[in-house]
Amino acid sequence: MTISLTEIRTILADAADGSYQRDILTGNAALSGADLRGNARKWASKYAASRRAALASGQQAVAAHGWRLTERRADHGRRVLVLVSPSGEQSDV
Repeated sequence: MTISLTEIRTILADAADGSYQRDILTGNAALSGADLRGNARKWASKYAASRRAALASGQQAVAAHGWRLTERRADHGRRVLVLVSPSGEQSDV
């Protein structure tokens, strides 16, 4: 049985451990941490560790269903998460 893109995105969001990781895995927060503001900037290294953990758990969650989670560089070097289906079709998160 093939899992749809919508279902795999739900699985990806469910793999997150907290709202920041969910924002990373759903494309609502910058992979680089450039959108951290205020006191969050002081804790940039902790947020970086959280991003790494989110990507690892996200990759593991989608791999269990035959999908891959990769990243590509967009305009101006911006990092974008990409879901790759078992058939090789790609979709930005």
